[in-house]
Amino acid sequence: LSGIFSIVLGVLMIVWPAASAVAIAFMVGLYAILFGATLILLGIRFKNFQPGENQVLNYS
Repeated sequence: LSGIFSIVLGVLMIVWPAASAVAIAFMVGLYAILFGATLILLGIRFKNFQPGENQVLNYS
């Protein structure tokens, strides 16, 4: 099923290259926004993190 989907997607990208480029640019942009927001939220969440305090997992 994924092979058929890939072939159809490839044909559509050949038929409409401009629309494909715009769609890929939007996907990359959306990924960058979500990744950046995740990094900012994790930075805020772990701002006061002290290694060794309240450790849930101990790998020693």
